[in-house]
Amino acid sequence: MASSLQDRTHRILIAIIALSFLLGVVYVFCVPAGLPYDEPPHFNTVQYYGSHFRLPVLGEPGTTYEAYQAPLYYSLCAPLDRLIRPLGIRAEFYILRLAGLLLLVPLGLFAYRVASRAFGSDSSPALLAAAFVCLNPALLAIASSIQNDMLSIVLSFCILDAVGRYVQDAPLTTRSAIRLGALISAAMLTKMSVVFFPIPIAWFAWTRYGQAAFRYMALVMGTIVLCTGWWFVRLPGGLEGWAPTDFLEKKPGKLKVSAVAVAAATKVGSSESIKSSTASTTISAASGSSSS
Repeated sequence: MASSLQDRTHRILIAIIALSFLLGVVYVFCVPAGLPYDEPPHFNTVQYYGSHFRLPVLGEPGTTYEAYQAPLYYSLCAPLDRLIRPLGIRAEFYILRLAGLLLLVPLGLFAYRVASRAFGSDSSPALLAAAFVCLNPALLAIASSIQNDMLSIVLSFCILDAVGRYVQDAPLTTRSAIRLGALISAAMLTKMSVVFFPIPIAWFAWTRYGQAAFRYMALVMGTIVLCTGWWFVRLPGGLEGWAPTDFLEKKPGKLKVSAVAVAAATKVGSSESIKSSTASTTISAASGSSSS
């Protein structure tokens, strides 16, 4: 009976993830190219990594203001981008969008696991949580566009699941501290908005283990420093990498965004939406190309 119920739960979870993927495909081909927020500069940055296989420097030809972003997402996309580039910019753009949809699979799995730990043996709330996450229109829009947010979200769910396994369900060990630190490092090297993750984790460990949490979190933080310290030392453009808007104001016209090129090549989206997307970057060079 228990095995039958578990099989039914797994089938429902697979159906939820499959449905989210199919809806994501609709988003990929129906949402105009360059319309999702910051998609053109993210696409440019993927192309830069695919062309050079190194970290960009703000102000270099081919870079945009997204070049200051942490490198993990773009580094993972770079080999695929290099491989598919001979197919043309239209195929390159849409294949990268489709590749992002693959993140819906671990997203659904981790959402289910985190909710299962919270609600216990009753699988219904966990399935509902997985459906709420995977079928969320906002998350589908993110997953179906070219940007680093979806990988950051998936890694955040992975960290929550790891905290449950390593801190809540098991005694504190050196190995789990290193693994948790490595996961947080991966999230930070995807998007620095997760930099405060260790604070609630430390509080949670303290409430369960008291002073033993100090040694554990020291190992976690040591792993994070070892894995991410180089990035803080070598930010693209130096310290100006923390404030890309200021950088652009100091050096106007040097950076370009390919919103117009993407729209023209893919023949998707109205000219007005692309002009709006380009104008939002505040880069006069890109605006000039849209008028031509």
